[in-house]
Amino acid sequence: MNEPIKNGTSKRKQLEDWTMYFEYTRLGNKYNIEKVYKKPRHKLSRYGYISDIEELLLDLIIQERNGQAFLPKSSLFLLLNMVHDNYNFGRKHVPKLSLFTDISEKEIYEFYDLSRDSLTRSLENALNRLKEKSLVMWSYAMTVCIIDANVAINDSGKIKAVKDSYKKDKYGNRVYSFGISSSVRMTHREATKNEVQIILAAERDVMDELECHDKQEVVKKGLWDTFKSRVQAITFDNHNIYFYYNSYKIIFNEEHALNALQDIQDIDNFTLTDEEKMSRFLNVNNNIKSKLLENGKTRHNRAIKSKENYYRSVLTYIKNNKKLVNTLIDQNATNIRSDIEKIHLNKGENT
Repeated sequence: MNEPIKNGTSKRKQLEDWTMYFEYTRLGNKYNIEKVYKKPRHKLSRYGYISDIEELLLDLIIQERNGQAFLPKSSLFLLLNMVHDNYNFGRKHVPKLSLFTDISEKEIYEFYDLSRDSLTRSLENALNRLKEKSLVMWSYAMTVCIIDANVAINDSGKIKAVKDSYKKDKYGNRVYSFGISSSVRMTHREATKNEVQIILAAERDVMDELECHDKQEVVKKGLWDTFKSRVQAITFDNHNIYFYYNSYKIIFNEEHALNALQDIQDIDNFTLTDEEKMSRFLNVNNNIKSKLLENGKTRHNRAIKSKENYYRSVLTYIKNNKKLVNTLIDQNATNIRSDIEKIHLNKGENT
């Protein structure tokens, strides 16, 4: 290629430029070219360059046939192959993850804070680029899962009773048990203003009960599961809110989203098969890993020069950052759920 290897921001720009011309995988300091495009991917007549993550986002949202998608951030990280399943699971079990990886809780919490910021920027940059192309409009939204119970009414306007079952008494007579005619369904939708206020009040009350200032402290104390279960008990018992989550509300025009995907396929001369999707997923995951590893090295070098954040200046910081990337981000990582669940926090031993 005769391409000089650049550093820092210039290197990230160089890697982004390469994705316009070919697909590659990275092994250490070596780059293996897997596929060369017949035409550079930035030469799209109407939409300009569309990155792998933008393409995968378009392919994902068009599965929703109503022109609108509600997708949680954590789910998008997984669906776009930005992280491994271990990432979301490990975040809820940092004390155990610390024992499993032999990395301090402080470093793990920092890794989650910084990596989540980096992942969010990558995701929202892609959404903003699609927004600039007038392919999507997006915003933040709280989504609720509501349990809707419908009860049948009889001709007299009363709740309709039904004979559920019967058993025979000792004389052979049927003894019926009665119930009501009803149906239950789960509905996912954007929360109303009143529902948001209800959820906020429940969260604040439970945080006060747990003596935590904010959600970050809840996580650090290992009380996240307790917090969620108590809040959900309040919202469900009083308001039929089974659970809730923060989402991206993405509105799109299906015709234009499909046209953009078709333009990519016409230029690259391919159909987005499962194999092609896997290639895109691999590129996204590799780029995320490279970015997080590079960011870790940058923090390490800055700590050495500034003599602040001493723990970042020691060599084990880079080693630990790499271990966390390989465990929580790498798509080929071994699933750690069963290992984490076996760890006994009081003794620091497997049970």
